[in-house]
Amino acid sequence: MKKENQKIKLLKIWEILRVDSDEDNPISTTDLIARLADDGINAERKSIYDDIRTLVDWGYPVECKRSRVNEYFVRNTDFTTAELRVLLDSVQAANFVSRRDAKALSYKIAALAGSNKGEILAENTELRQGMRETNISWESIGAAAGAIQRRHKLAFRYFDYDINKSCVFRTRSSGSDVYVVNPWALVCSQDNYYLICHMDNHEGYTTYRLDRMADVSILPDRRETPAWVREMSV
Repeated sequence: MKKENQKIKLLKIWEILRVDSDEDNPISTTDLIARLADDGINAERKSIYDDIRTLVDWGYPVECKRSRVNEYFVRNTDFTTAELRVLLDSVQAANFVSRRDAKALSYKIAALAGSNKGEILAENTELRQGMRETNISWESIGAAAGAIQRRHKLAFRYFDYDINKSCVFRTRSSGSDVYVVNPWALVCSQDNYYLICHMDNHEGYTTYRLDRMADVSILPDRRETPAWVREMSV
């Protein structure tokens, strides 16, 4: 087991530095050795130096603060802490995102802050109490966005709620409850997330709430671009 652990030492060093270090919070050689030991990986100072040099030679952005005990860090160039706070606030203010999904997404965003993760989470722990549970799913959003990107048609079923808060699927004049549309954009408006689209042989755009769409799927047929759409784009 120890031999297997030694094989992943380089990856563990990179993971520790990437997640828990930045310019203001470097990690010393001593701390790296202790962290590796917690995972059952033996390391000496010279082997740490060699591993860091290997990471740098292969293009990993590890930097060193030289002192009596060298300290290492990965400079965070993706987002500033302030930018991540804005993203967190936006997620928590979105009523179409459920409490559970907002919490999970908040932790993913906070993870981008590296060693500042705890700091920005501590300032964003109170999710909006008015945030409601919805039926919106990341799969539905992904399918709609994928259809728009690929310029394909999108199929889904659309429902309303009755007085008992049960889903009642709408039925079209053809008798089918499946909607086939030409998707153009996803927009947030008045605390809801909408798909903007048009139907074949109908002029004008229509909007549908994503939290009321079910069984969303991308079709192989290409999206139609009728004359009235082209004229609006001129």
